[in-house]
Amino acid sequence: KPRVEKKPRVEKRPEVEKKPRVEKRPEVEKKPRVEKKPEGAFDLTTPKEERGFDALMAKGDKLRKAGNCSKALESYLKATGLKPKYAGTHYKIGECYRRTGDCKSAVKYYDNAIQISGFRNAFIGIAKCYREMGKDADAVRYLEKGLKKYEDGIMRLMLEQLQK
Repeated sequence: KPRVEKKPRVEKRPEVEKKPRVEKRPEVEKKPRVEKKPEGAFDLTTPKEERGFDALMAKGDKLRKAGNCSKALESYLKATGLKPKYAGTHYKIGECYRRTGDCKSAVKYYDNAIQISGFRNAFIGIAKCYREMGKDADAVRYLEKGLKKYEDGIMRLMLEQLQK
């Protein structure tokens, strides 16, 4: 007699009780998030090569050297949005405002550069502005502050001229 192999017996699992389906909550209409962009922020329509801090600074420098301070200001302000604690940008914004005759705004940005890092040339720029505004006492005060921090021939010369 040929031997027939028996198949192993498979036990049936006991039936599991099915849970009733939970009804889904009605979807609430989501409002699109409106994010406020910081000054100088970009959207995706801005060309990629103009989005970086270094590119903006280079563009601003080129425009400022060409005498187009109002366009340079746009680049510098955008750069400030990317790196707000970079004193050089604040100084260059101050320079542009001074060159366009807006000494009040220039003083603000020169002072920012001084507060951030004691930017040497900002002391000279702010003194020039105060001198142009007829506030020689304030110009002297900033030049003296600058001379306490740096030994600078230009600051010393300006101070001597103001004290005559």
